[in-house]
Amino acid sequence: MPDSLWNFAVRLYSQKSVESLCLQLQDDWQANVPLLLFYQWLDSTGRALTESQAKQAEQQARHWQSNIITPLRTARRALKITPYKGELRQHIKDSELEAEQQLLQQLEGLAPKPCAQACAIRHAEAYLQSLQVDSATLNFWREACVDSLTTATNA
Repeated sequence: MPDSLWNFAVRLYSQKSVESLCLQLQDDWQANVPLLLFYQWLDSTGRALTESQAKQAEQQARHWQSNIITPLRTARRALKITPYKGELRQHIKDSELEAEQQLLQQLEGLAPKPCAQACAIRHAEAYLQSLQVDSATLNFWREACVDSLTTATNA
């Protein structure tokens, strides 16, 4: 049975090089990391979105990112630099992760079945190129994903 998007995302993101690269893409290029992980999952599982499906996925991801995930992240980061003792920061972090999981579940619901033949579409790379990510960072993403997926497959 193929990996769920959530399991794939957790496994890929848990690789140190992928985690740090995702944070860099998020902070420096305003990448929507759940959307990027969704696109990488599509690529890894041989699925191709139609233009309409891609538009719907991007709208959904933008909505969740701007209205739910980013406000939670902003609050969590503000508490990190604020003199504060308590569990609130951890609760917000847990809520942020839950929101990302919810978004990934919704995105997975939009995904078509895998292609019968290998799909040549590279959703993740096309997304990063649309953000005008520099070629060095794009190459680092390619290498990190190939290394991480190879490691995870052999584990």
